[in-house]
Amino acid sequence: MCPTNLWCKYNNDPENYKHKHGLADAIVELLEPIYDELSDPSLLVKCLHGKTQNNNECLNKLIWDRCGKEVFVGNQTIEDATYCAVAQFNDGNVSIMKHFDKLGITPGRFTSSGVAVANVKRIYWSDKKSSDGAKK
Repeated sequence: MCPTNLWCKYNNDPENYKHKHGLADAIVELLEPIYDELSDPSLLVKCLHGKTQNNNECLNKLIWDRCGKEVFVGNQTIEDATYCAVAQFNDGNVSIMKHFDKLGITPGRFTSSGVAVANVKRIYWSDKKSSDGAKK
């Protein structure tokens, strides 16, 4: 893969090249069995079913949609983003209405209809993405 006779020391002398670990050998010895176990084909085949994004990745996306990684934010902001994301993940966009209710805010007509439309779209796209046709 690397061009020969350039910066790649492995390609310059593959027989004598000694790989340098970024971690101490004692740490590598402890971690290697874990990586071997986690990369076992019988375990990985479970990840292929449905070829869909797992729930943790979906929740992470919801969190970082609210609290971008480009700008530093404090712990409280990340906690608030996480609470809102978990609520949306569990209840859908209706969670916005529940937040308003807890805050004593009466949502207007446009907020109510917008949340309803967003939920219908969310369910539609979820069904579409999980269909057999979308996974091929």
